[in-house]
Amino acid sequence: MDLKESLKQLEEALMEADTDGWKGENSVAVPLPVAYHSLRFLRLLPDDIPNPDIVAEPNGEIEFDWYKNSDRLFSLSVNGNGRINYAGRTPERISGNCKLLKNSCPLIIINSIKKIYE
Repeated sequence: MDLKESLKQLEEALMEADTDGWKGENSVAVPLPVAYHSLRFLRLLPDDIPNPDIVAEPNGEIEFDWYKNSDRLFSLSVNGNGRINYAGRTPERISGNCKLLKNSCPLIIINSIKKIYE
């Protein structure tokens, strides 16, 4: 992963969503704890993971997406408590769950992302 490029995408997403109403009247700005945990998440990803697409969500969370095709994709969002909600799809299965971000990236997330590109 090109960390510099991913950090740039994260910065762009945070700048886009820096005020309430940025994407309609019910959208909220990305709070500082979400930015912090999103940055932590990026720094915990191993180098052999492809760069995600990073966008702000109207609910104030940051979304990370890995997409190969309609049968191989993985998406997760990070909230202000460090919780990661994720879902993925491969030809073999559809999965989803949530994990708390601690001192390392949850292995199930790393393996799920890698599975997209097999």
